Amino acid sequence: MLNNEAVVVLPAVRHGAVRDAGLRRWLGRGDYGCTEEPLEVLDRVAAALELDAPVEGRGALRLWGQTGERAAVWMAAADPVYLEARLDHLCLHRVTPQEIPSNQLGQLFDELQAELGDDDALGFIQLGHHGYLRARTPMPTAVLSSAALHAREPSPWMPTGEDARRYHRLHSEIQMALHLARDNRDREDQGLRPINALWLWGGGVAPEANPRPLPVLFAEDALLRGYWHTARGSVFDWPGGIADCAEVAPTGFVAVAPFVLRQAAEGPDALSAHLTELRTLLSDGGFQSLQLLFADGVTIRLRRRHAFRFWRGAPASLEQAVTS
Repeated sequence: MLNNEAVVVLPAVRHGAVRDAGLRRWLGRGDYGCTEEPLEVLDRVAAALELDAPVEGRGALRLWGQTGERAAVWMAAADPVYLEARLDHLCLHRVTPQEIPSNQLGQLFDELQAELGDDDALGFIQLGHHGYLRARTPMPTAVLSSAALHAREPSPWMPTGEDARRYHRLHSEIQMALHLARDNRDREDQGLRPINALWLWGGGVAPEANPRPLPVLFAEDALLRGYWHTARGSVFDWPGGIADCAEVAPTGFVAVAPFVLRQAAEGPDALSAHLTELRTLLSDGGFQSLQLLFADGVTIRLRRRHAFRFWRGAPASLEQAVTS
């Protein structure tokens, strides 16, 4: 990462998400890249900073990000999901905090603990809007989270082989227990999607703390915060705007911008509001470079000198698709 560079995670940008044509042209002046592969925000941020992110122990890392304390035991993240059975495959749908209050999620985890848990060998833990599985004996789990795999066929990311039998057995037992859960029956009666599985991923033990230089982080993302805690880096909540981040960390920062801004209906969309701040920050000389990581796999790097690329228009993928 260069000095005077900001790395910012933003909502999806393709297919006309940015209504302001001037902002789309500004984005078109940068170096554009895109991937269709599912990736965690942590992996994309680490790549932008040219760092290595741990592959194992991400559940415990996320817990560290939530609590600020490292758990020295094997943990896996346990995300509530809806597995939709389609004609010839499954489709995974993450369940957002807006879809289930934390107290209802806690009731589901309490039922799982009563049905399948063992105080010594296996534990189902709910903390806020996240769930975890604690196990005395490690087992293979998926590597990617339900957020990274949302709306995808999950099977290619499930563990395979002889060692994975325990994972698949537990996965089936959890599905059966959730099928019988009282809250799930209530959800279906209300026309809501049931939580019919837990997506177990990121199993392992959190790495030991290893102090090293990282830019200041502004994010609510628990996995990112956990990674920063391993480096003893500076972590802050979202301060309200990009300019506020730059004021606190004028030599460089990483920020995960909120995907929703409360504003008047006639005002700019949330993404345009973030981009307007970023364009001003770059043009005023506050930063020499911006790396923008959009939720739909688009990456755009903008430098101050790119302002002279006035002949370049917006990439076709950013424009609104024309329907007949």
